[in-house]
Amino acid sequence: AAGGCRLSFPARAGEPSAAPTVYRTSSFALASAMTLHIPAGVVLRGTETDADNLLDGSPWPVLPRLEAPAVPCMSCAYRCGGGCGPVKRAWLHAWNVTDLEITGGGTLHGGGQYWWCARLPDAALARKPDWCAAANRTLRNMCPPRMIHIVESRDVHVHGVRIEFSPFWTAHFQFCEGVLLEQISVFNPVR
Repeated sequence: AAGGCRLSFPARAGEPSAAPTVYRTSSFALASAMTLHIPAGVVLRGTETDADNLLDGSPWPVLPRLEAPAVPCMSCAYRCGGGCGPVKRAWLHAWNVTDLEITGGGTLHGGGQYWWCARLPDAALARKPDWCAAANRTLRNMCPPRMIHIVESRDVHVHGVRIEFSPFWTAHFQFCEGVLLEQISVFNPVR
């Protein structure tokens, strides 16, 4: 309403330079005329487990299963309910925004290891920690959230950040115009 904003996650004063400042957030919306600023030495990290993802007493939002208007749903390679949902809402999401910037030199960490458990076959769970088997039961038949999902938006600039440990799709720009990605690094390790 005020014509834009800058959302910044500053490093805490007195932190040793070798230890990053870590902020943990659940899913949140990006807005028009917004700069999301994560400076060097700061990690903005997605929360894990349903208990950590409570927002106003509600768990991480789930988007319903939807058939695409022109293309049928693809079968998902993972056990997550098919390519069209249901799916947890993206960690950083925007719809119909303009003039969005994500920058600062810091790191976006999607907390991927928890969410990856949803895609493991039962045989693989026997070799994983107990928390992974519990996550698999909780998330079965549901796609984990995309890390960044920006839809029907214009003039989006993502630069100078590291993106790592995505829960599912890393960066999804859908029906957007004027998207510029530069000086970013993406790291998603092999399990």
